[in-house]
Amino acid sequence: MAAQSLSPPSSARVNGRAIAMMIGAMCCFVCNDALVKYVSQTMPSAQLIFVRGVMASALVLLVARHLGALR
Repeated sequence: MAAQSLSPPSSARVNGRAIAMMIGAMCCFVCNDALVKYVSQTMPSAQLIFVRGVMASALVLLVARHLGALR
């Protein structure tokens, strides 16, 4: 049985995926900004920055683990 060669993804597919990721990233940025502005009304700035940093670090670690970068 002949081995099947994997063809590289088409340029349109790669561009579509990049566009979707950019839209997702901008949505995350907008949500983060809105949440920070809402929570900053009742939470001290230093505590808010600390909590946001912990959440961002946890997210980066989860992505790194998923991609296998922690091995």
